Amino acid sequence: MDKEFREKLFDFCKEAYFFQFDRREKISARTGVLLAIVAIAANIALKYLEEFPPFDGSFCAILFIVLLAVALILGAIALYNIVRALVWTAKWKYAPNPGPILQYIESIEARNKHLAPEKAINLCETFETSLIRQFAEAATDNDVNNYTKNRHLLYAVAWAIATVVALIVCPAPFYCLKFKVGELIQKIEIVKPIPSRQ
Repeated sequence: MDKEFREKLFDFCKEAYFFQFDRREKISARTGVLLAIVAIAANIALKYLEEFPPFDGSFCAILFIVLLAVALILGAIALYNIVRALVWTAKWKYAPNPGPILQYIESIEARNKHLAPEKAINLCETFETSLIRQFAEAATDNDVNNYTKNRHLLYAVAWAIATVVALIVCPAPFYCLKFKVGELIQKIEIVKPIPSRQ
């Protein structure tokens, strides 16, 4: 490979790596919004449970419990996919570290001192080839990780929307129960007779 082609290849691999890095940050920014949606849905479900009237076995009560259970399950699946997306961030492959690169250069220089000039390794070419390979491998692995992370976030969005839809349907049976029950009748026990007026 000539020098101009090697420089273009290096620039391409480096740009591909940083493109995946930027893409990862954009994908990660969506995670916070999804977590907020799931948290709000969980708060709504808890509020329903706090205000749930006594279970009377009616159709509205059973329907409400089923819808709320479905919403909780869908929310849990959305949360699972968010966590899976966050795990794929941990599998990120980073650009070459300067420490090992310097050690590699020093080892080649030390080896070249003991070899004839025609058998010596071309340090510049070997270094460039290694750097190009490392950036290319990191960009490729990160592309796969970003794809998988994005896929899990898309699943999380779908499950979060399904959770919200289930929670939107919940008020109908909830308020049907609440208005049907009305105020609970309280029993008052008279323990002392009321004195009569004479």
